[in-house]
Amino acid sequence: MKKPHKNMEIHDEEEFDLDLKEILLVFWTSRVIIISVTSLFAFGAVIYSLTQPNTYTSESIVVAVNDQGGGRVSAGVNALVKMTTGAGVGGGGGGMVAGDKAVTTIESREFFKHLLDNHEFVEKHFIAFEKFDHSSRASIFDQSIYDDESKAWLDTKPSYLELYNDYGNMVSAEYFFSNGIIELSVEHESPIFAYDFLTLIIQEVNNLRREKDLSQSSKALKYLYEESARNNLSVIQQSISQMITSQLSTQMLAKIKPDYMIQAFDKPFIPIEKSGPQRLFITIMGTIIGIVLSLSFVIINYFFKENE
Repeated sequence: MKKPHKNMEIHDEEEFDLDLKEILLVFWTSRVIIISVTSLFAFGAVIYSLTQPNTYTSESIVVAVNDQGGGRVSAGVNALVKMTTGAGVGGGGGGMVAGDKAVTTIESREFFKHLLDNHEFVEKHFIAFEKFDHSSRASIFDQSIYDDESKAWLDTKPSYLELYNDYGNMVSAEYFFSNGIIELSVEHESPIFAYDFLTLIIQEVNNLRREKDLSQSSKALKYLYEESARNNLSVIQQSISQMITSQLSTQMLAKIKPDYMIQAFDKPFIPIEKSGPQRLFITIMGTIIGIVLSLSFVIINYFFKENE
C-alpha cells in the first residue's frame, strides 16, 4: 500500500487552513447579521422570561407505613384454608407495598377527581386562578369564571380529565423502595396554595386508605361472625377467632392513627424563595439558539451562492 505523499499531506493541511480561514472570513463579513439575529433571540428570551410568573414549590418527605392490615388478613385466610382443605392459597409475599400504593394513588385520575369534587379551593385554583397577590397573600380568580364573593361559577367548568395534565405538571411523587421514603412536591404560582394542596394530598391519601380498610374489615368481620355461628369445630373456631382479632386490630389502627398510610417525616412548608422560572437559563439558551441559527444561515447562504 502506497503511503500518502508528503506534498499531498501538506496540500491537505493548506486546504483545510484555507477553508477555515474562508469560513471565518464569511462569518466576519456577515457579522452584522449574526449579531442582529443573536441579539434578537437573546432579547426575545429575556422578554419571555420576564413575562413568566414566579412559581413556588412546597416539598415534603413522607415515610410509607407498612401495609399491615392486608397482610394479616391474607395470612389468616391462608391458615384457615390450609386447615380445612390441606392446601395454601399462596405465598403472600407479592403485591404492591404501601409506598407504591400511595404514589399510584396520588398520580391517579380518580384521586385527582376526588380532590376536585370534595374541596372547593382546589377546584377554584385549577379552573379560575388568575394570579397571586403578594401584598395580600391571597389568590385572585378570574371574575368571568368564578365570583369569589357569591361563591358562584359563571362559566361551564371543564371536566377533571381536561385538567389532569395540569395536575400532573404541578404534583410530583417519587417513591424510593430502598428506604421506604416518598418525596412529594407541589409547584404553583401561589406559595399558599402549594402548601395547602400538598398538605391536603397527604391527608386524603391517608383518609381514603383508612376508609377502604375500615369498609373491608367491617365486611370481613360480618362474614367471620356468621361463619363462627355456623361452624362448631374447635380448630376452625380458633382460626376464625384469630382473624377476628386481626380485623379488630385493623379497625383500631384505622380509627386512632391520623397518619394511616403515609407519615410526614419532613412536613410541607410555605415556600419563601421562588423555584421558577429559571430566567438566566432561558436567556442563555435563547442566546445560544440565536448564535447557532445565525451561523447556520450564513454558512448555508454562502454555499448556496457558491454553487450558483
